Amino acid sequence: MPDPQPAVGSNLARQPMLTRIGQKMAGVPAEETELMARYGIIKVPAYRYHYRDWRYSTLNDALAQARRDEAARSK
Repeated sequence: MPDPQPAVGSNLARQPMLTRIGQKMAGVPAEETELMARYGIIKVPAYRYHYRDWRYSTLNDALAQARRDEAARSK
């Protein structure tokens, strides 16, 4: 199923580009940075897999749709 929002990984050790509380973030309004610091929110990059017009949060979901499409074409 398509994922309208980017997925955020829960294993922070595998996310090398973490934005720590209190760090300046390029292109992020100061108010947003302050709110993140206040509530202990961090921003991490999220990978998405694109297949046709859809975005998926996992490779398995993208592959499942591609395989369904392939099966439908071969019928």
